[in-house]
Amino acid sequence: MDYRFDLEGRLDALEFFWVPEGVGPWRARPEEVFRLSGPILGPEVRGYLEVAPSGEVRAVYVAPQGIGIEPLPDRRL
Repeated sequence: MDYRFDLEGRLDALEFFWVPEGVGPWRARPEEVFRLSGPILGPEVRGYLEVAPSGEVRAVYVAPQGIGIEPLPDRRL
């Protein structure tokens, strides 16, 4: 999944949720959540999250901070 957004200031973390349509993120199971800890700084945040068909997170990247994690410990989303 690619993402990109404008940010004024900073984020302490960025969370991704994979839940069925109509289910709120607050009802996500632990295996349906991925949290990328920051700080994440603006003005533009872009990156990607690579997920295998099995749901395992393979790689994460955030630019321009240059936060990269490859490979990740076993996680399933």
